[in-house]
Amino acid sequence: MKKMFLLKRDSNFNIVGDVLECNSTDSYRLARKVVKLDSASEENYNIVIPSHNILEFSRIIDEEDGDIELHIFNNKILFKTGNLKFESRLINGTYPNT
Repeated sequence: MKKMFLLKRDSNFNIVGDVLECNSTDSYRLARKVVKLDSASEENYNIVIPSHNILEFSRIIDEEDGDIELHIFNNKILFKTGNLKFESRLINGTYPNT
């Protein structure tokens, strides 16, 4: 998975079927990345992740790490790649419609 351009606000991850849509904004600009997933999700997700956690995760991973697994729970998300596990809390509420 290639690193996505992330701005300094919280990021929205919207998963529907086999499509992951990531949105991030800093109130002036909007960054958006749409990725086709290897397999379809059985459930649809619309979650908000704190920006500082996403930025830290993007600093840790390498382009060479390969696939990233997402495990989504009620109030947290777990990213797994290779021998790395990275957990973040989720923000309650909804992301503005972009």
